[in-house]
Amino acid sequence: MKAHKKSLFGHSNFKKLWVAQILSLVGTQVTVVALPIIAIKLLNASTLQVGLLTAMSYLPFLLFGLPAGAWVDRLSIKRLMIVCDMCRGAILILVPILYSMDFLTIPLLFIIAFCNGIFTVFFDISNQSFLPEILPKEQLTEGNSKLGTSYTTSQMVGPTIAGFMIKIFSAPIAILIDSISYFLSGIFIYNIKIPKQKTVLDKKKPGIFSEIREGLRFVVKNKYLKPIAISMSIANMFDLFGMIQAILPIYILSTLKLSPFEYGIILSMGNIGAILGTFINKIIVNKFYLGKVLAISSILPGISLLILPFVQGEYAMYIIGLSLSLAGLNIAVFNINQISLRQAITPLNLMGRMNATIRFIIWGTVPLGAFLGGLLGEQIGVRNTLLVAAIGSILSSIPILFSKNTSLKSLKEIYTH
Repeated sequence: MKAHKKSLFGHSNFKKLWVAQILSLVGTQVTVVALPIIAIKLLNASTLQVGLLTAMSYLPFLLFGLPAGAWVDRLSIKRLMIVCDMCRGAILILVPILYSMDFLTIPLLFIIAFCNGIFTVFFDISNQSFLPEILPKEQLTEGNSKLGTSYTTSQMVGPTIAGFMIKIFSAPIAILIDSISYFLSGIFIYNIKIPKQKTVLDKKKPGIFSEIREGLRFVVKNKYLKPIAISMSIANMFDLFGMIQAILPIYILSTLKLSPFEYGIILSMGNIGAILGTFINKIIVNKFYLGKVLAISSILPGISLLILPFVQGEYAMYIIGLSLSLAGLNIAVFNINQISLRQAITPLNLMGRMNATIRFIIWGTVPLGAFLGGLLGEQIGVRNTLLVAAIGSILSSIPILFSKNTSLKSLKEIYTH
């Protein structure tokens, strides 16, 4: 029991994972800013092409999401995470190299984004399956909250760093920083020690397609997981990860004529709310209850984004930042609790397949949303597309609002392991 009360920052394995994630995520946020800037400012990409760039980054979740979960359950998660980090570092370093040789083109940028996305699929599924191996279930919520804090802190700091580096140096140099961060992340993960009894692999596992069916069946038939998967798949198609993410760079850099540095500041401002959400999540859940928090935090992001299409004038940067901040706060609260719910309700031997199935469903719609965002941006205008995205995000909360999740008091009601 004493081990459970010990601060997670005194937990050697968790601390290494936390540092690895910080390194990787800060670099990733730099790339989130730098890639579209390279496309828009250096390669003269159209609205549709910027949407396609976002779509290519997330397309691997649709193509490889399900088999990735089965493979994660068959392989050493730690080893797989290291390979993914090293490969992502090697792929992204091609951007500054190709640019310096004057060989970088929009099609090559698509390929790089797609290949980087493949290894991100495997890394992200492994990452969510990894935490239950190094922490007892009683500390999962705290662990997810701290990792969520590192995620949102990276989102807050990374874009500002990116904007500054792009202003002082160039966008390709910013990508180089991300490449280095992945290599460093892999080194920290390499030094994590996993208890032997938790890494024993089952050599009598059924075929991969059988495992995929099992993961799908588990999620679709579970009264708690199914509405979460449906709701998030719709939300991700429209909000900050899909349609809005695809056209926001065009909106800020071209429509509003703001600088790349101001674009980075806006993204950082937006993520202040997200990091606040990770800090206040425990207080909110204790004051109300899990189900109510899930319901409210599923509908508020879309409401917060309704103002985006109407922004103009000298205060545009601050208004957009506030809108994204309010959306980010609620998304962070929702994600911490839905991830903890998934981990609590899923047996350890199904964890990889469950995470893969969920991620396939919720991230598989992002490429579609990004493509539609770029397409609509050219057909009906960027502002009208932002309005469509905000309304779609609001409607995505319906599956949660009418589900059993709203009646949950705490995770203790559903622990399965």
